[in-house]
Amino acid sequence: MNKRKRYRFSGYLIFCTILLSCGGKTPNGKEADTPTSGSLSIGVEHSDSPAIVAQINLFQSLYTQTELKASYLPQNRILELLMNDSLKTGVMHRNLSKPEMDALEQNGIKARTTLVGYAGIALVSTLQNNRDTAPVVLNSLKALFTATNPDRELVFDNAAGACFAYFRDSLCGGAKPGPGVKALNSNSEVLHYVMNHPGCIGVIGANWVGDMSSETARSMYRKIRILPIRTEPEGPAYKPFYAHIKLKKYPLRYGIYMINTQHYQGLGSGFITFVGGAQGQLALKKSGIVPVRDQERIIQINPGLPEALK
Repeated sequence: MNKRKRYRFSGYLIFCTILLSCGGKTPNGKEADTPTSGSLSIGVEHSDSPAIVAQINLFQSLYTQTELKASYLPQNRILELLMNDSLKTGVMHRNLSKPEMDALEQNGIKARTTLVGYAGIALVSTLQNNRDTAPVVLNSLKALFTATNPDRELVFDNAAGACFAYFRDSLCGGAKPGPGVKALNSNSEVLHYVMNHPGCIGVIGANWVGDMSSETARSMYRKIRILPIRTEPEGPAYKPFYAHIKLKKYPLRYGIYMINTQHYQGLGSGFITFVGGAQGQLALKKSGIVPVRDQERIIQINPGLPEALK
């Protein structure tokens, strides 16, 4: 081998060594996360916090080299952090719009969105309020949101949150809320406010009272009333129960979207893949959320059993 070829070959070996030594690292030289290891900060719409806490705990118990640091925030704040690249993974109740996607791409950021389930929005009042024994009619609810002289308060978890955005944009077509609409800072604050103000209606993520495996949910369920909703004045009334959300009978229903802007296959994609997989979808179901991929249960009857027992 001549001297020039030796130098070329040596240079190739040095390049390969450098390339291999950089494997699993980000461009700034820090150790990168992988789908099943490393650390990642994620933003979660706080109306989903009980369900996502369960998902994170399960994921980290299976993949012990992972650390998911969740911040439970209003939806608008999560969107803001995603748009300025301060956050790589978020859980929201809406997809990114085309202008938002275009703005990210102009900054060299590609967002991937995964729909993982469907949740309900619950209307709650205190058990002390006998006024709420009859179902709420959907048109009356819309009128209460926009009323200039309301006869009661409609209390939300946060003005920047997903529940408020759903009422304003999806239910009321972008209408401006009236003076009877009040916003606090969290779902738990709404529940405590409702218990101390008998005349109001609280608006929270149904997951907060729908997961009966949670002691918090069981405790709250004994203290508040979940209001049924009618789409038509004389029609059937439904509560945000799992079956009613799944069958699309309950009207206040929205999707859960997981958004990832990592430019590599990292912990964000690993966690989203997990939530969208069999174990994660089953965990969502146990939390009272309708998974996108609901697992069918097949029961095989033993052919040796007597006909009466089949």
